[in-house]
Amino acid sequence: MEKMYETRAMWSHYFLWDKFFGYIRTTSQCKGINSLIRFYVNRKNTLIEFMHNLDRALKEYRNNELIANFKSQCSEPVMITSLEVYERSASCYFTRNIFKEICNEIQRAGALNIKVLSTTLDKVEFSVTALGDSAKDRQVEVDRSKNLFSCSCKLFESRGIPCSHVFYSMKFENILEFPNSLIYKRWTKNAKNEFISLEMLVNDDVEKVLKFRVGALASNCNKLCDIACKDLVDFDEIQSKLVKLVIRLQSRKQGKSTPNVNVEGINDPFVVKSKGAPSKRSSWRKKRACSNCHKYGHYYKHCPDLMQHSMQGNPCD
Repeated sequence: MEKMYETRAMWSHYFLWDKFFGYIRTTSQCKGINSLIRFYVNRKNTLIEFMHNLDRALKEYRNNELIANFKSQCSEPVMITSLEVYERSASCYFTRNIFKEICNEIQRAGALNIKVLSTTLDKVEFSVTALGDSAKDRQVEVDRSKNLFSCSCKLFESRGIPCSHVFYSMKFENILEFPNSLIYKRWTKNAKNEFISLEMLVNDDVEKVLKFRVGALASNCNKLCDIACKDLVDFDEIQSKLVKLVIRLQSRKQGKSTPNVNVEGINDPFVVKSKGAPSKRSSWRKKRACSNCHKYGHYYKHCPDLMQHSMQGNPCD
């Protein structure tokens, strides 16, 4: 017990209150991965079955990650709080799961009271208390010159999420833009872009090399799209260059020279006649023949042969 007490700074929650762990917890605190693998792996599996089932569990993990990335990049959440300016700014930077937790902190800011403790030229200190519970007192310090925020609850230092006390201080200071000091890079939508190396690894596995190349190109394309889409001139320039580049690469793969194609204006494709039966409204129609003489230009009732027989006294039914 004495030896454990000497190392209390390494395991006690009080000493680790301001340390960031990125939601990494021990297996005694998180049983999620055990419950997931339990559906794929059991003690009756052979070694080969165990490896195949474990690979299926990892594929489900990766599929869930792809679905979460798609929702974060290609969908917009519904604004539910009264501080919409902060909520909309957070939706542009953070992923969907982190955005939900930030919305919870923005909602808690509505049940807080604030009091100014001290004010200087660049810094101001607040005392933020919960409505109806003055015992839960938190001190928030705001650096106006550097646009920095610090709270005694240490939520941003431990989890990378701004707390409700900071949001209420921003509201009191009439800060309309989400400060960069409260944006933790790990929880943003483009967190992986800077961690993909541009150097190609030497590997005999062709599939892994192709995946690496796709990831590196996708990272740079995402950065290019974020920069070029904000200006119309940049957008037109990048669009024309990309079309030329695609045509040049396609012609190189086909073993042909680069065709002289004017890509300044891209129009709609030519309309060609579709296959299948003609439309009922078409002007082309099949001519009808006489059922008696099988000639065109008249019908059975007006057939000349029948009229000639009738005039000769040989009527035909």
